[in-house]
Amino acid sequence: MAQPPGAVGSAQRPWAALKTAAGRWRQAVALEGAEDAARRRLLATDPEAPIEAQLETFLERLLEMSKVDPTRAEGRLSRARAVEVFLRLESVQARLAAMSTNERRTTLARVRARFGYSPQDIARLESTDWHKDARWDNGLAYMTERAAVIAATPAGTPRDAALEALRARYFDHEAETIAREEASGFFRFRRRRVYGRN
Repeated sequence: MAQPPGAVGSAQRPWAALKTAAGRWRQAVALEGAEDAARRRLLATDPEAPIEAQLETFLERLLEMSKVDPTRAEGRLSRARAVEVFLRLESVQARLAAMSTNERRTTLARVRARFGYSPQDIARLESTDWHKDARWDNGLAYMTERAAVIAATPAGTPRDAALEALRARYFDHEAETIAREEASGFFRFRRRRVYGRN
């Protein structure tokens, strides 16, 4: 029995569409793999290298990968994101954590200058860093004293009153917010400190 004209073609179309879709899927997977490899390469800085050397490697790879130089005016939109990614690198944070406060501030200023920040922006960010440092110092001192209160005071009303007084002493008008966070199980000063960011 003869097939109607076009019947073979229409029967093969779903297979052709499926093959095309499979080909596109393979291309997408390959592209995703290439992007992952590029991202890993960007983030793989030598942890033993000084921050300045890690920064130069990072900037070279970022330019190679994105074709946008965040240190130039046309890369301004990507600058903040690039600085954040760089500062979040474990090796960079380890170096910053090992520095004195003054050395860390000087290093952060050099990093920001290398990314093309203006002197005014660097001064503004340094002021923000100073406030964040003071906040973390206060918060960590509070956490130490909080642990001592919990260890020395029986659970219940006496402990609750002691913790309330402690929060008021350390956080003043934010004491209620801190109390609500702790009641929900969130302790902001147990989070990871990211110098130059939080």
